[in-house]
Amino acid sequence: MSTARRKIGIIGAGHVGSHAASELIARNLVEETVFVDTDKRKAASQALELFVIIPGNIIPSI
Repeated sequence: MSTARRKIGIIGAGHVGSHAASELIARNLVEETVFVDTDKRKAASQALELFVIIPGNIIPSI
């Protein structure tokens, strides 16, 4: 049995990056998502938005 976590990093927390993250999470393809953006507040905002809209998520670390 594998204990590896499925983790993905998304560069850019704009419309495309946030949509890609929400689809990956909704389809249960990843267990951890990391946003990388030059605007830290934007990345944090997207992480919190995903926490609110996707049921069963754990609280994001920002």
